[in-house]
Amino acid sequence: MYMRGIAVLKNNCREAVGVEVKVTGLDSAGEPVQTTEGWPASVRNIPPGEFEFSLDQWLQYDGDIKTFSVRPVRVKRWK
Repeated sequence: MYMRGIAVLKNNCREAVGVEVKVTGLDSAGEPVQTTEGWPASVRNIPPGEFEFSLDQWLQYDGDIKTFSVRPVRVKRWK
């Protein structure tokens, strides 16, 4: 068993920046089941506009997860 999902980050900055996100798997009551943080573009800056990334590698399969939450937690400009 596995979970699949796609997230879209939208960079509204005028410059390319790196974004660290917090991905949380939520149960049917909206309670967290699993949480992880990371940089979806690794050590690359995301240009202005939309950046799509896969959620497949972020959380382990758990049948209790019904929805996902993805939030930015830090912005950094990689050199």
